[in-house]
Amino acid sequence: MSTLSQVQLLYQLTPIWLRDGIASGVIGGYLPILALINTEIFNALMPQQQMGPEGSNLPDDWSFENAFAIFQPAPGGSLISQSIAEYPFASLNVASNATLRNPLNISLVMMTPMKTQHAWTVKQSRMTSLKFALDNHNNLGGSYVVFTPAFIYNNMLLENLTDASTAQSPLPQNTWRWDFTAPLISLEDVVAAENNLISKITNGLPNAAQITAIQTALGISSIGNMGIGVTVPPISGTPVVSTPTPMITPPFSQGGGIFSSATAANIQSAINRFNNP
Repeated sequence: MSTLSQVQLLYQLTPIWLRDGIASGVIGGYLPILALINTEIFNALMPQQQMGPEGSNLPDDWSFENAFAIFQPAPGGSLISQSIAEYPFASLNVASNATLRNPLNISLVMMTPMKTQHAWTVKQSRMTSLKFALDNHNNLGGSYVVFTPAFIYNNMLLENLTDASTAQSPLPQNTWRWDFTAPLISLEDVVAAENNLISKITNGLPNAAQITAIQTALGISSIGNMGIGVTVPPISGTPVVSTPTPMITPPFSQGGGIFSSATAANIQSAINRFNNP
């Protein structure tokens, strides 16, 4: 019997788990990628339900090198990603607070060695089924969990699945790159992403109730409208400048021919009330 270790199974054969989406009908709501691409291993493991510390037993005619797809993390995955403002800072403390957290990204490389019998036919069939399954999963709003030796990435979205084969390889399309990203989608993530400096600024601003209380204490009914008996004290040393009352001079005279005498009289009366309130 061939033995498959836990490390090989989790990190190299099935590091991607589908959550919700097409996995909604599965007990627990999770479906390993193993069920979509390495079906012979998945079917062999299902009756065992779980693996012991030494691993899991598989048929003698199967070897790890003959797996349809083997995964490994691609370089460049992020554990921490932040954006820092690009304007000058007063101090290092201010600069360290002026940061915002960005979504995490992780990529996996899937190698399909095609060593088994009828590998070409099997590859096209499985890759076509995989595409349709992933399209359906994404359309249903499904997400992913990505296991790596350093970190477990939850609530990931599949951004790209692209051919990463090199021209030197004799096998076409033998390497595929999975790109995942974890956007900030929950209120908790947004609150956690808000940096300390912005929090202090936000908490330092008065709210509507506080502004109303200040206006009531000062006798101000609204902004720009002083209450009865409230005066604005002048600034010491500032000269008092009196603003003349604007006067409106009619560009016409009664009986001048532009308006009738009655209309001109009404307009003149309104102007007089404005100039002499």
